[in-house]
Amino acid sequence: MNAISAFPCRRRARGQALVELALLMPFLLLLAVGTLELGRAFLALGTVEAGAYRGATYAAFTLANTLDTAAVRSAVVADWGPLPLSDDNPSVTVTRAREPAPPAASTAQAADTVTVQVSYNLQPLMSWPGVPSIPILRTSTTMRIQP
Repeated sequence: MNAISAFPCRRRARGQALVELALLMPFLLLLAVGTLELGRAFLALGTVEAGAYRGATYAAFTLANTLDTAAVRSAVVADWGPLPLSDDNPSVTVTRAREPAPPAASTAQAADTVTVQVSYNLQPLMSWPGVPSIPILRTSTTMRIQP
């Protein structure tokens, strides 16, 4: 018996693995890139939330800090990490207001509060047709201004 007749299926299935790889590769690539983008989105969301907290903590320390918007933005982006920054991304809004009556016992006991809102537009690494883009990440933190 010769080698060709002993394994008759081996000769017909020579390129089968290559064809299967070519058919599955786009799906595997889409899965890998999607996982990477989702991980970046969660990293960015955590960074935006932490930045808003840091900015509100800095602004609530004194009334003078509340009025210095550039310093509050510097506090927000102090530990920004690997996410790209620009002059308008992230956008930081600082709002000072009077505390509403329900948290305070009375209007006389109400304190000033500061709200720091951070919005970040995360650009994807790759845009794929049919895959939705990541929405703008927004969060805000409100704290009492220390007397």
